[in-house]
Amino acid sequence: GEIMNSATVKAQTGLGIDGFMWAPDCVYNKEEQLYYLYFPHMIDEATWRIFVATSREPAAKFRVKGVIEGIPSTIDPCVFVDDDGQPYIYTSGAGQGCWGGKLRKDDWTTLDGTMTPLKGFTDFHEAPWMHKYKGKYYLSHSDNHASTQGGNQMQYSVSDNPLGPFTPCGVYMYPQGEETAHGSIVEYNGKWFSFYSKSIIYLCHYILLFAILSLLDLLRYRYFYVYLYDVNLDGLKYEWQDLPYRYTEL
Repeated sequence: GEIMNSATVKAQTGLGIDGFMWAPDCVYNKEEQLYYLYFPHMIDEATWRIFVATSREPAAKFRVKGVIEGIPSTIDPCVFVDDDGQPYIYTSGAGQGCWGGKLRKDDWTTLDGTMTPLKGFTDFHEAPWMHKYKGKYYLSHSDNHASTQGGNQMQYSVSDNPLGPFTPCGVYMYPQGEETAHGSIVEYNGKWFSFYSKSIIYLCHYILLFAILSLLDLLRYRYFYVYLYDVNLDGLKYEWQDLPYRYTEL
């Protein structure tokens, strides 16, 4: 059910306007035993900010801590925690491209340094997602594929560093028949899964938050889909279903 809305944010922080809560992310801090929910919300008619809320539960009782200072007016936050415990945050959209930076290890509500624009993508639109595989960093994102052609495709780029520079590698998911598509790639019990969402009903004001394996999307009610794929010894990604995926070099 609903765990946050614009009225809650305003009541707890004094910030924000009605509606406009889009594509968040949720991560778990094992040391603090806290869930951190990152979400974009407009504080006026022209400015987006990235807010943070925390809870002991993954889908209830979140309390808004405030905004992360230093992040440009962007949306669609993704938080990635590297093997050494270093958290990174990525944002995008709102016509600003893709941005990335470190969060403090001891305070996941504060930047450690500055956000920088990231480079090395093909037709970048929004919705960055980071995962790591065999020491390489994979940043996937939606592109600007026209709605008349089936909507967003999902593309990805690879780097030796979580903040790039990145090398574009192409499309890994074809259009789904809706204008907006966001996705994530996660490992669970030794298998890799690709999650994605697509919109069915546009909402203007009160938005539901869904905590489903950190793939959260707030602009619309959405159906969520998942596909299992294998990575073979040659580095090819094989999708069990013929569509919407294809073979992709990792």
